[in-house]
Amino acid sequence: MENLSTDQKLHLSKYLKEGEPFYPCAEQANRPKGNCCLYAPTCFLSLNKDDYAGALEWCNGTEDSFRSACALGAGAQTMKENVNSPKLVESICADGESDQVGPCIEGMVDLYISHHGSLEPARALCDQLEISNRQTCHDSVESNTKLFGA
Repeated sequence: MENLSTDQKLHLSKYLKEGEPFYPCAEQANRPKGNCCLYAPTCFLSLNKDDYAGALEWCNGTEDSFRSACALGAGAQTMKENVNSPKLVESICADGESDQVGPCIEGMVDLYISHHGSLEPARALCDQLEISNRQTCHDSVESNTKLFGA
C-alpha cells in the first residue's frame, strides 16, 4: 500500500515497475498477495488515468483466486476518484464481468464509508443504487458496522 501512495516522481520505489502494475504481486505469498492485488488498481490507474473500465478488465489478468480482491480495489479507487459521482462508479462496476460486479460495489461502498467516516451516508447510498446492487451494498455496510462499535 505504501508503495502506491507515494509520489513516484519524488520518491521512487524499487518495488514498482512502470508498465507492470501487478508487480510485485505475482511474487508474493498468498496472504500479502491478496492485499497487493487489492491495491494494484491504484497503480494501474496512476498509469492509465480515468480508465476505470480498463482497470476492471485488467484485473482479469491476475490469478483467479485474487480477481475479486483486484475488483474490490478497482471499485474503491474508482470511488475515491469520483466520490461525488456514485452512480458513475456503480455503472462502471456494473459493466465489469459478472463475477466482478459484487466485489467492485463492495469496494465502492467501503471507500464511501471511509470517506464519510460514517455508515449512514452509505446506507442512503445503497437505497439510490440499482435494485440489483442494493443487497451487496447493504451487506457491505453491515460488514463495516464493527468498525464503528455498532
